[in-house]
Amino acid sequence: MITIEILDNIECKVSKEDAALIQPAISFDASYWVQGQYRKIEKKYTKKIWAMNGKKYMTFYTGSLQRVVNFCKENKIRTKIIGEQLIVPAEKKPKIKGITFRPDQMELIKACTTKGRGIIAGGTGIGKTVIQAGVISCYKGFNVLLLAHTVAITGQTFERFKEYGFKSIELFGGGNKAKKPTKQIVISTIQSFVKLNPKDYVDYFDIVICDEVHHVCRKDSQYKRVLTAMLAPNKFGFTATPPKDPEGILISEGILGPVIGELSIHKATELGILAKPKMILKIAKYGPELENARTWQQAYKHGIVENEHRNKQIVDTAIEYVDKGDPVLIFVVQIKQGEALQEMLEERLNRKVAFVQGSMRGETRKKVQSQMQKKRGRVAIATTTWTEGTDIPGLACVIIGDGGMGETKTIQKIGRGLRVTEDKDTVDIVDFMDLHNHHLTRHTGFRLAIYSKQGWI
Repeated sequence: MITIEILDNIECKVSKEDAALIQPAISFDASYWVQGQYRKIEKKYTKKIWAMNGKKYMTFYTGSLQRVVNFCKENKIRTKIIGEQLIVPAEKKPKIKGITFRPDQMELIKACTTKGRGIIAGGTGIGKTVIQAGVISCYKGFNVLLLAHTVAITGQTFERFKEYGFKSIELFGGGNKAKKPTKQIVISTIQSFVKLNPKDYVDYFDIVICDEVHHVCRKDSQYKRVLTAMLAPNKFGFTATPPKDPEGILISEGILGPVIGELSIHKATELGILAKPKMILKIAKYGPELENARTWQQAYKHGIVENEHRNKQIVDTAIEYVDKGDPVLIFVVQIKQGEALQEMLEERLNRKVAFVQGSMRGETRKKVQSQMQKKRGRVAIATTTWTEGTDIPGLACVIIGDGGMGETKTIQKIGRGLRVTEDKDTVDIVDFMDLHNHHLTRHTGFRLAIYSKQGWI
């Protein structure tokens, strides 16, 4: 028999001897590469996600308790659990001024209030802010912290919450200097909140909500530093793309809890909640410079960033939508490509074209966003700055101009155009297939796999 002691809502303790028995439940096979005499050699090892490794005992994150218990049952290991995990019970049904919750939203709210902690996996555009507000409305008088990664998300959420009728609410970040929390609801960027003294919030909050959970998945993340210094009983995370890698799963689950509710993009599209993506795949053109590209850096430079032929294709495609009076958004990663596209578009259209990037002021971004939504025939270029927390429901087309491969970022980019409007139930997603260099072809293959997995091709 092993003994597990629940220390608090952050960690559980086991002896060194018992830790050896349950280690497989919170570890995974990993590897790294070292340079050998003639080539690089892969070194394999077991990576363990322990919260603390002491001389006599070890601790694991409380969110993984059920995983450990299930492992023990499967392996016929008897367990004795000392203590209990505190969960704040919901006091009433969700109610928000001016909001009628859809059945799918009610189901996700119920998952939170029933389970007490865990992750909601919901596609971009399902009304995440409404669901978060609905959850909070079930806990009258309790202190709530909502953490997000960008000023755009926190500012937008703050304004929405005021519209919903929440009174005792304060905003940290985006020019609002973080200080000791004093209100019932605190909305903050993680970058601002991490600067606070943990003594000022360790036992202040009863509920914490994390937006875009994929940012929690690193062992050295700012989210981990804050959440492992906070005794809040109820912890919820929201994301369109739950972590798929073993380390990300174990860390996000340990700190927040497992996935407790899900509404996939595919299901939301079937229900008419999200617009249906219409994939338009074009073969990218290229110049002679790409033929001599050997490394990834060379391939990306000559095949994507400085590829005038491919960039002209992007511009031509964007102008097709502009000429029809449809708004279009182009995503890039590198500033140099964005500036090249901006110059080409401004020359063709004979007017200014916005390029949204990290250095752009928040107020200017909001103005561009408003223009994109209200005026027809608009085009904008954006870096990953706009992959989160930006609603442009009227978008007719999203152009994937950067040739990336990450599932999270790719789905987030497409998510900018998935909002349904009265006259829109589909959105065009244009991607360029880079088939003339093995580095770029590999990335193209990853994106195609993502589209296939989602049922879009």
